[in-house]
Amino acid sequence: MKTITLIRLFAFFPLCGIIIPDATFAFHNAQYRWPAIHVAICILIMALIFVSFLIQALYPRLRSR
Repeated sequence: MKTITLIRLFAFFPLCGIIIPDATFAFHNAQYRWPAIHVAICILIMALIFVSFLIQALYPRLRSR
């Protein structure tokens, strides 16, 4: 379980590193478009975080079977 928590923690840092600068540019410049690769990477990282939450939530139930 410690590994899953660390994966989630270290996946969150790059997510913030992509979202914060893009959001800042978008707020200051209305013409700014989010790069498609940034959107794809953010979706993949959020999916990784979501799956780690699911594994951590379901792991005790799966282990008890």
